[in-house]
Amino acid sequence: MKNLSISKRLIAVFGIILIVVLFLIGISVNALTVFLNSYNELVEEATAAGITLDQTKIDYVTRQSELTIIVIVVASIIGVLAGVGMAYSLTRNIRIGLTEVSAAAEKMTEGNFDIDFTYAYNDEIKGVGNSLKKLASNTNAVIDDISVVLEQVAEGNLNVNIS
Repeated sequence: MKNLSISKRLIAVFGIILIVVLFLIGISVNALTVFLNSYNELVEEATAAGITLDQTKIDYVTRQSELTIIVIVVASIIGVLAGVGMAYSLTRNIRIGLTEVSAAAEKMTEGNFDIDFTYAYNDEIKGVGNSLKKLASNTNAVIDDISVVLEQVAEGNLNVNIS
């Protein structure tokens, strides 16, 4: 995982979480199905033994169990879709910020210290970008100071004070 981009690592983590959630949902649906089957077997055994059961209550329990399974499945689908949406949004925002920071750093490696970093979110990425911006500004100031000193030396003034 060390060689994967941050976006791919986040997607992998969300994927693992989704697999665990789907596994737990499967267990829940299976448990409800086992309950419903056991309940139906008990009803059949009671009927075969000549015990009279209220069919309205039997139908109600059956419908509630089936409805519970449907609600779990629908809620799971909604949860999975929401998780995928959040993962996409998060990785997109991280990728945008890191792309801006990378572009600013690349400009600096080419000797261009006039960088503009306009990342919208107030997070760690913005902190790194602002630090790069400050570094570029300080580097520009040092370059300007050196230029002034070199101009003075070129004019023959060897009594130059560095600020």
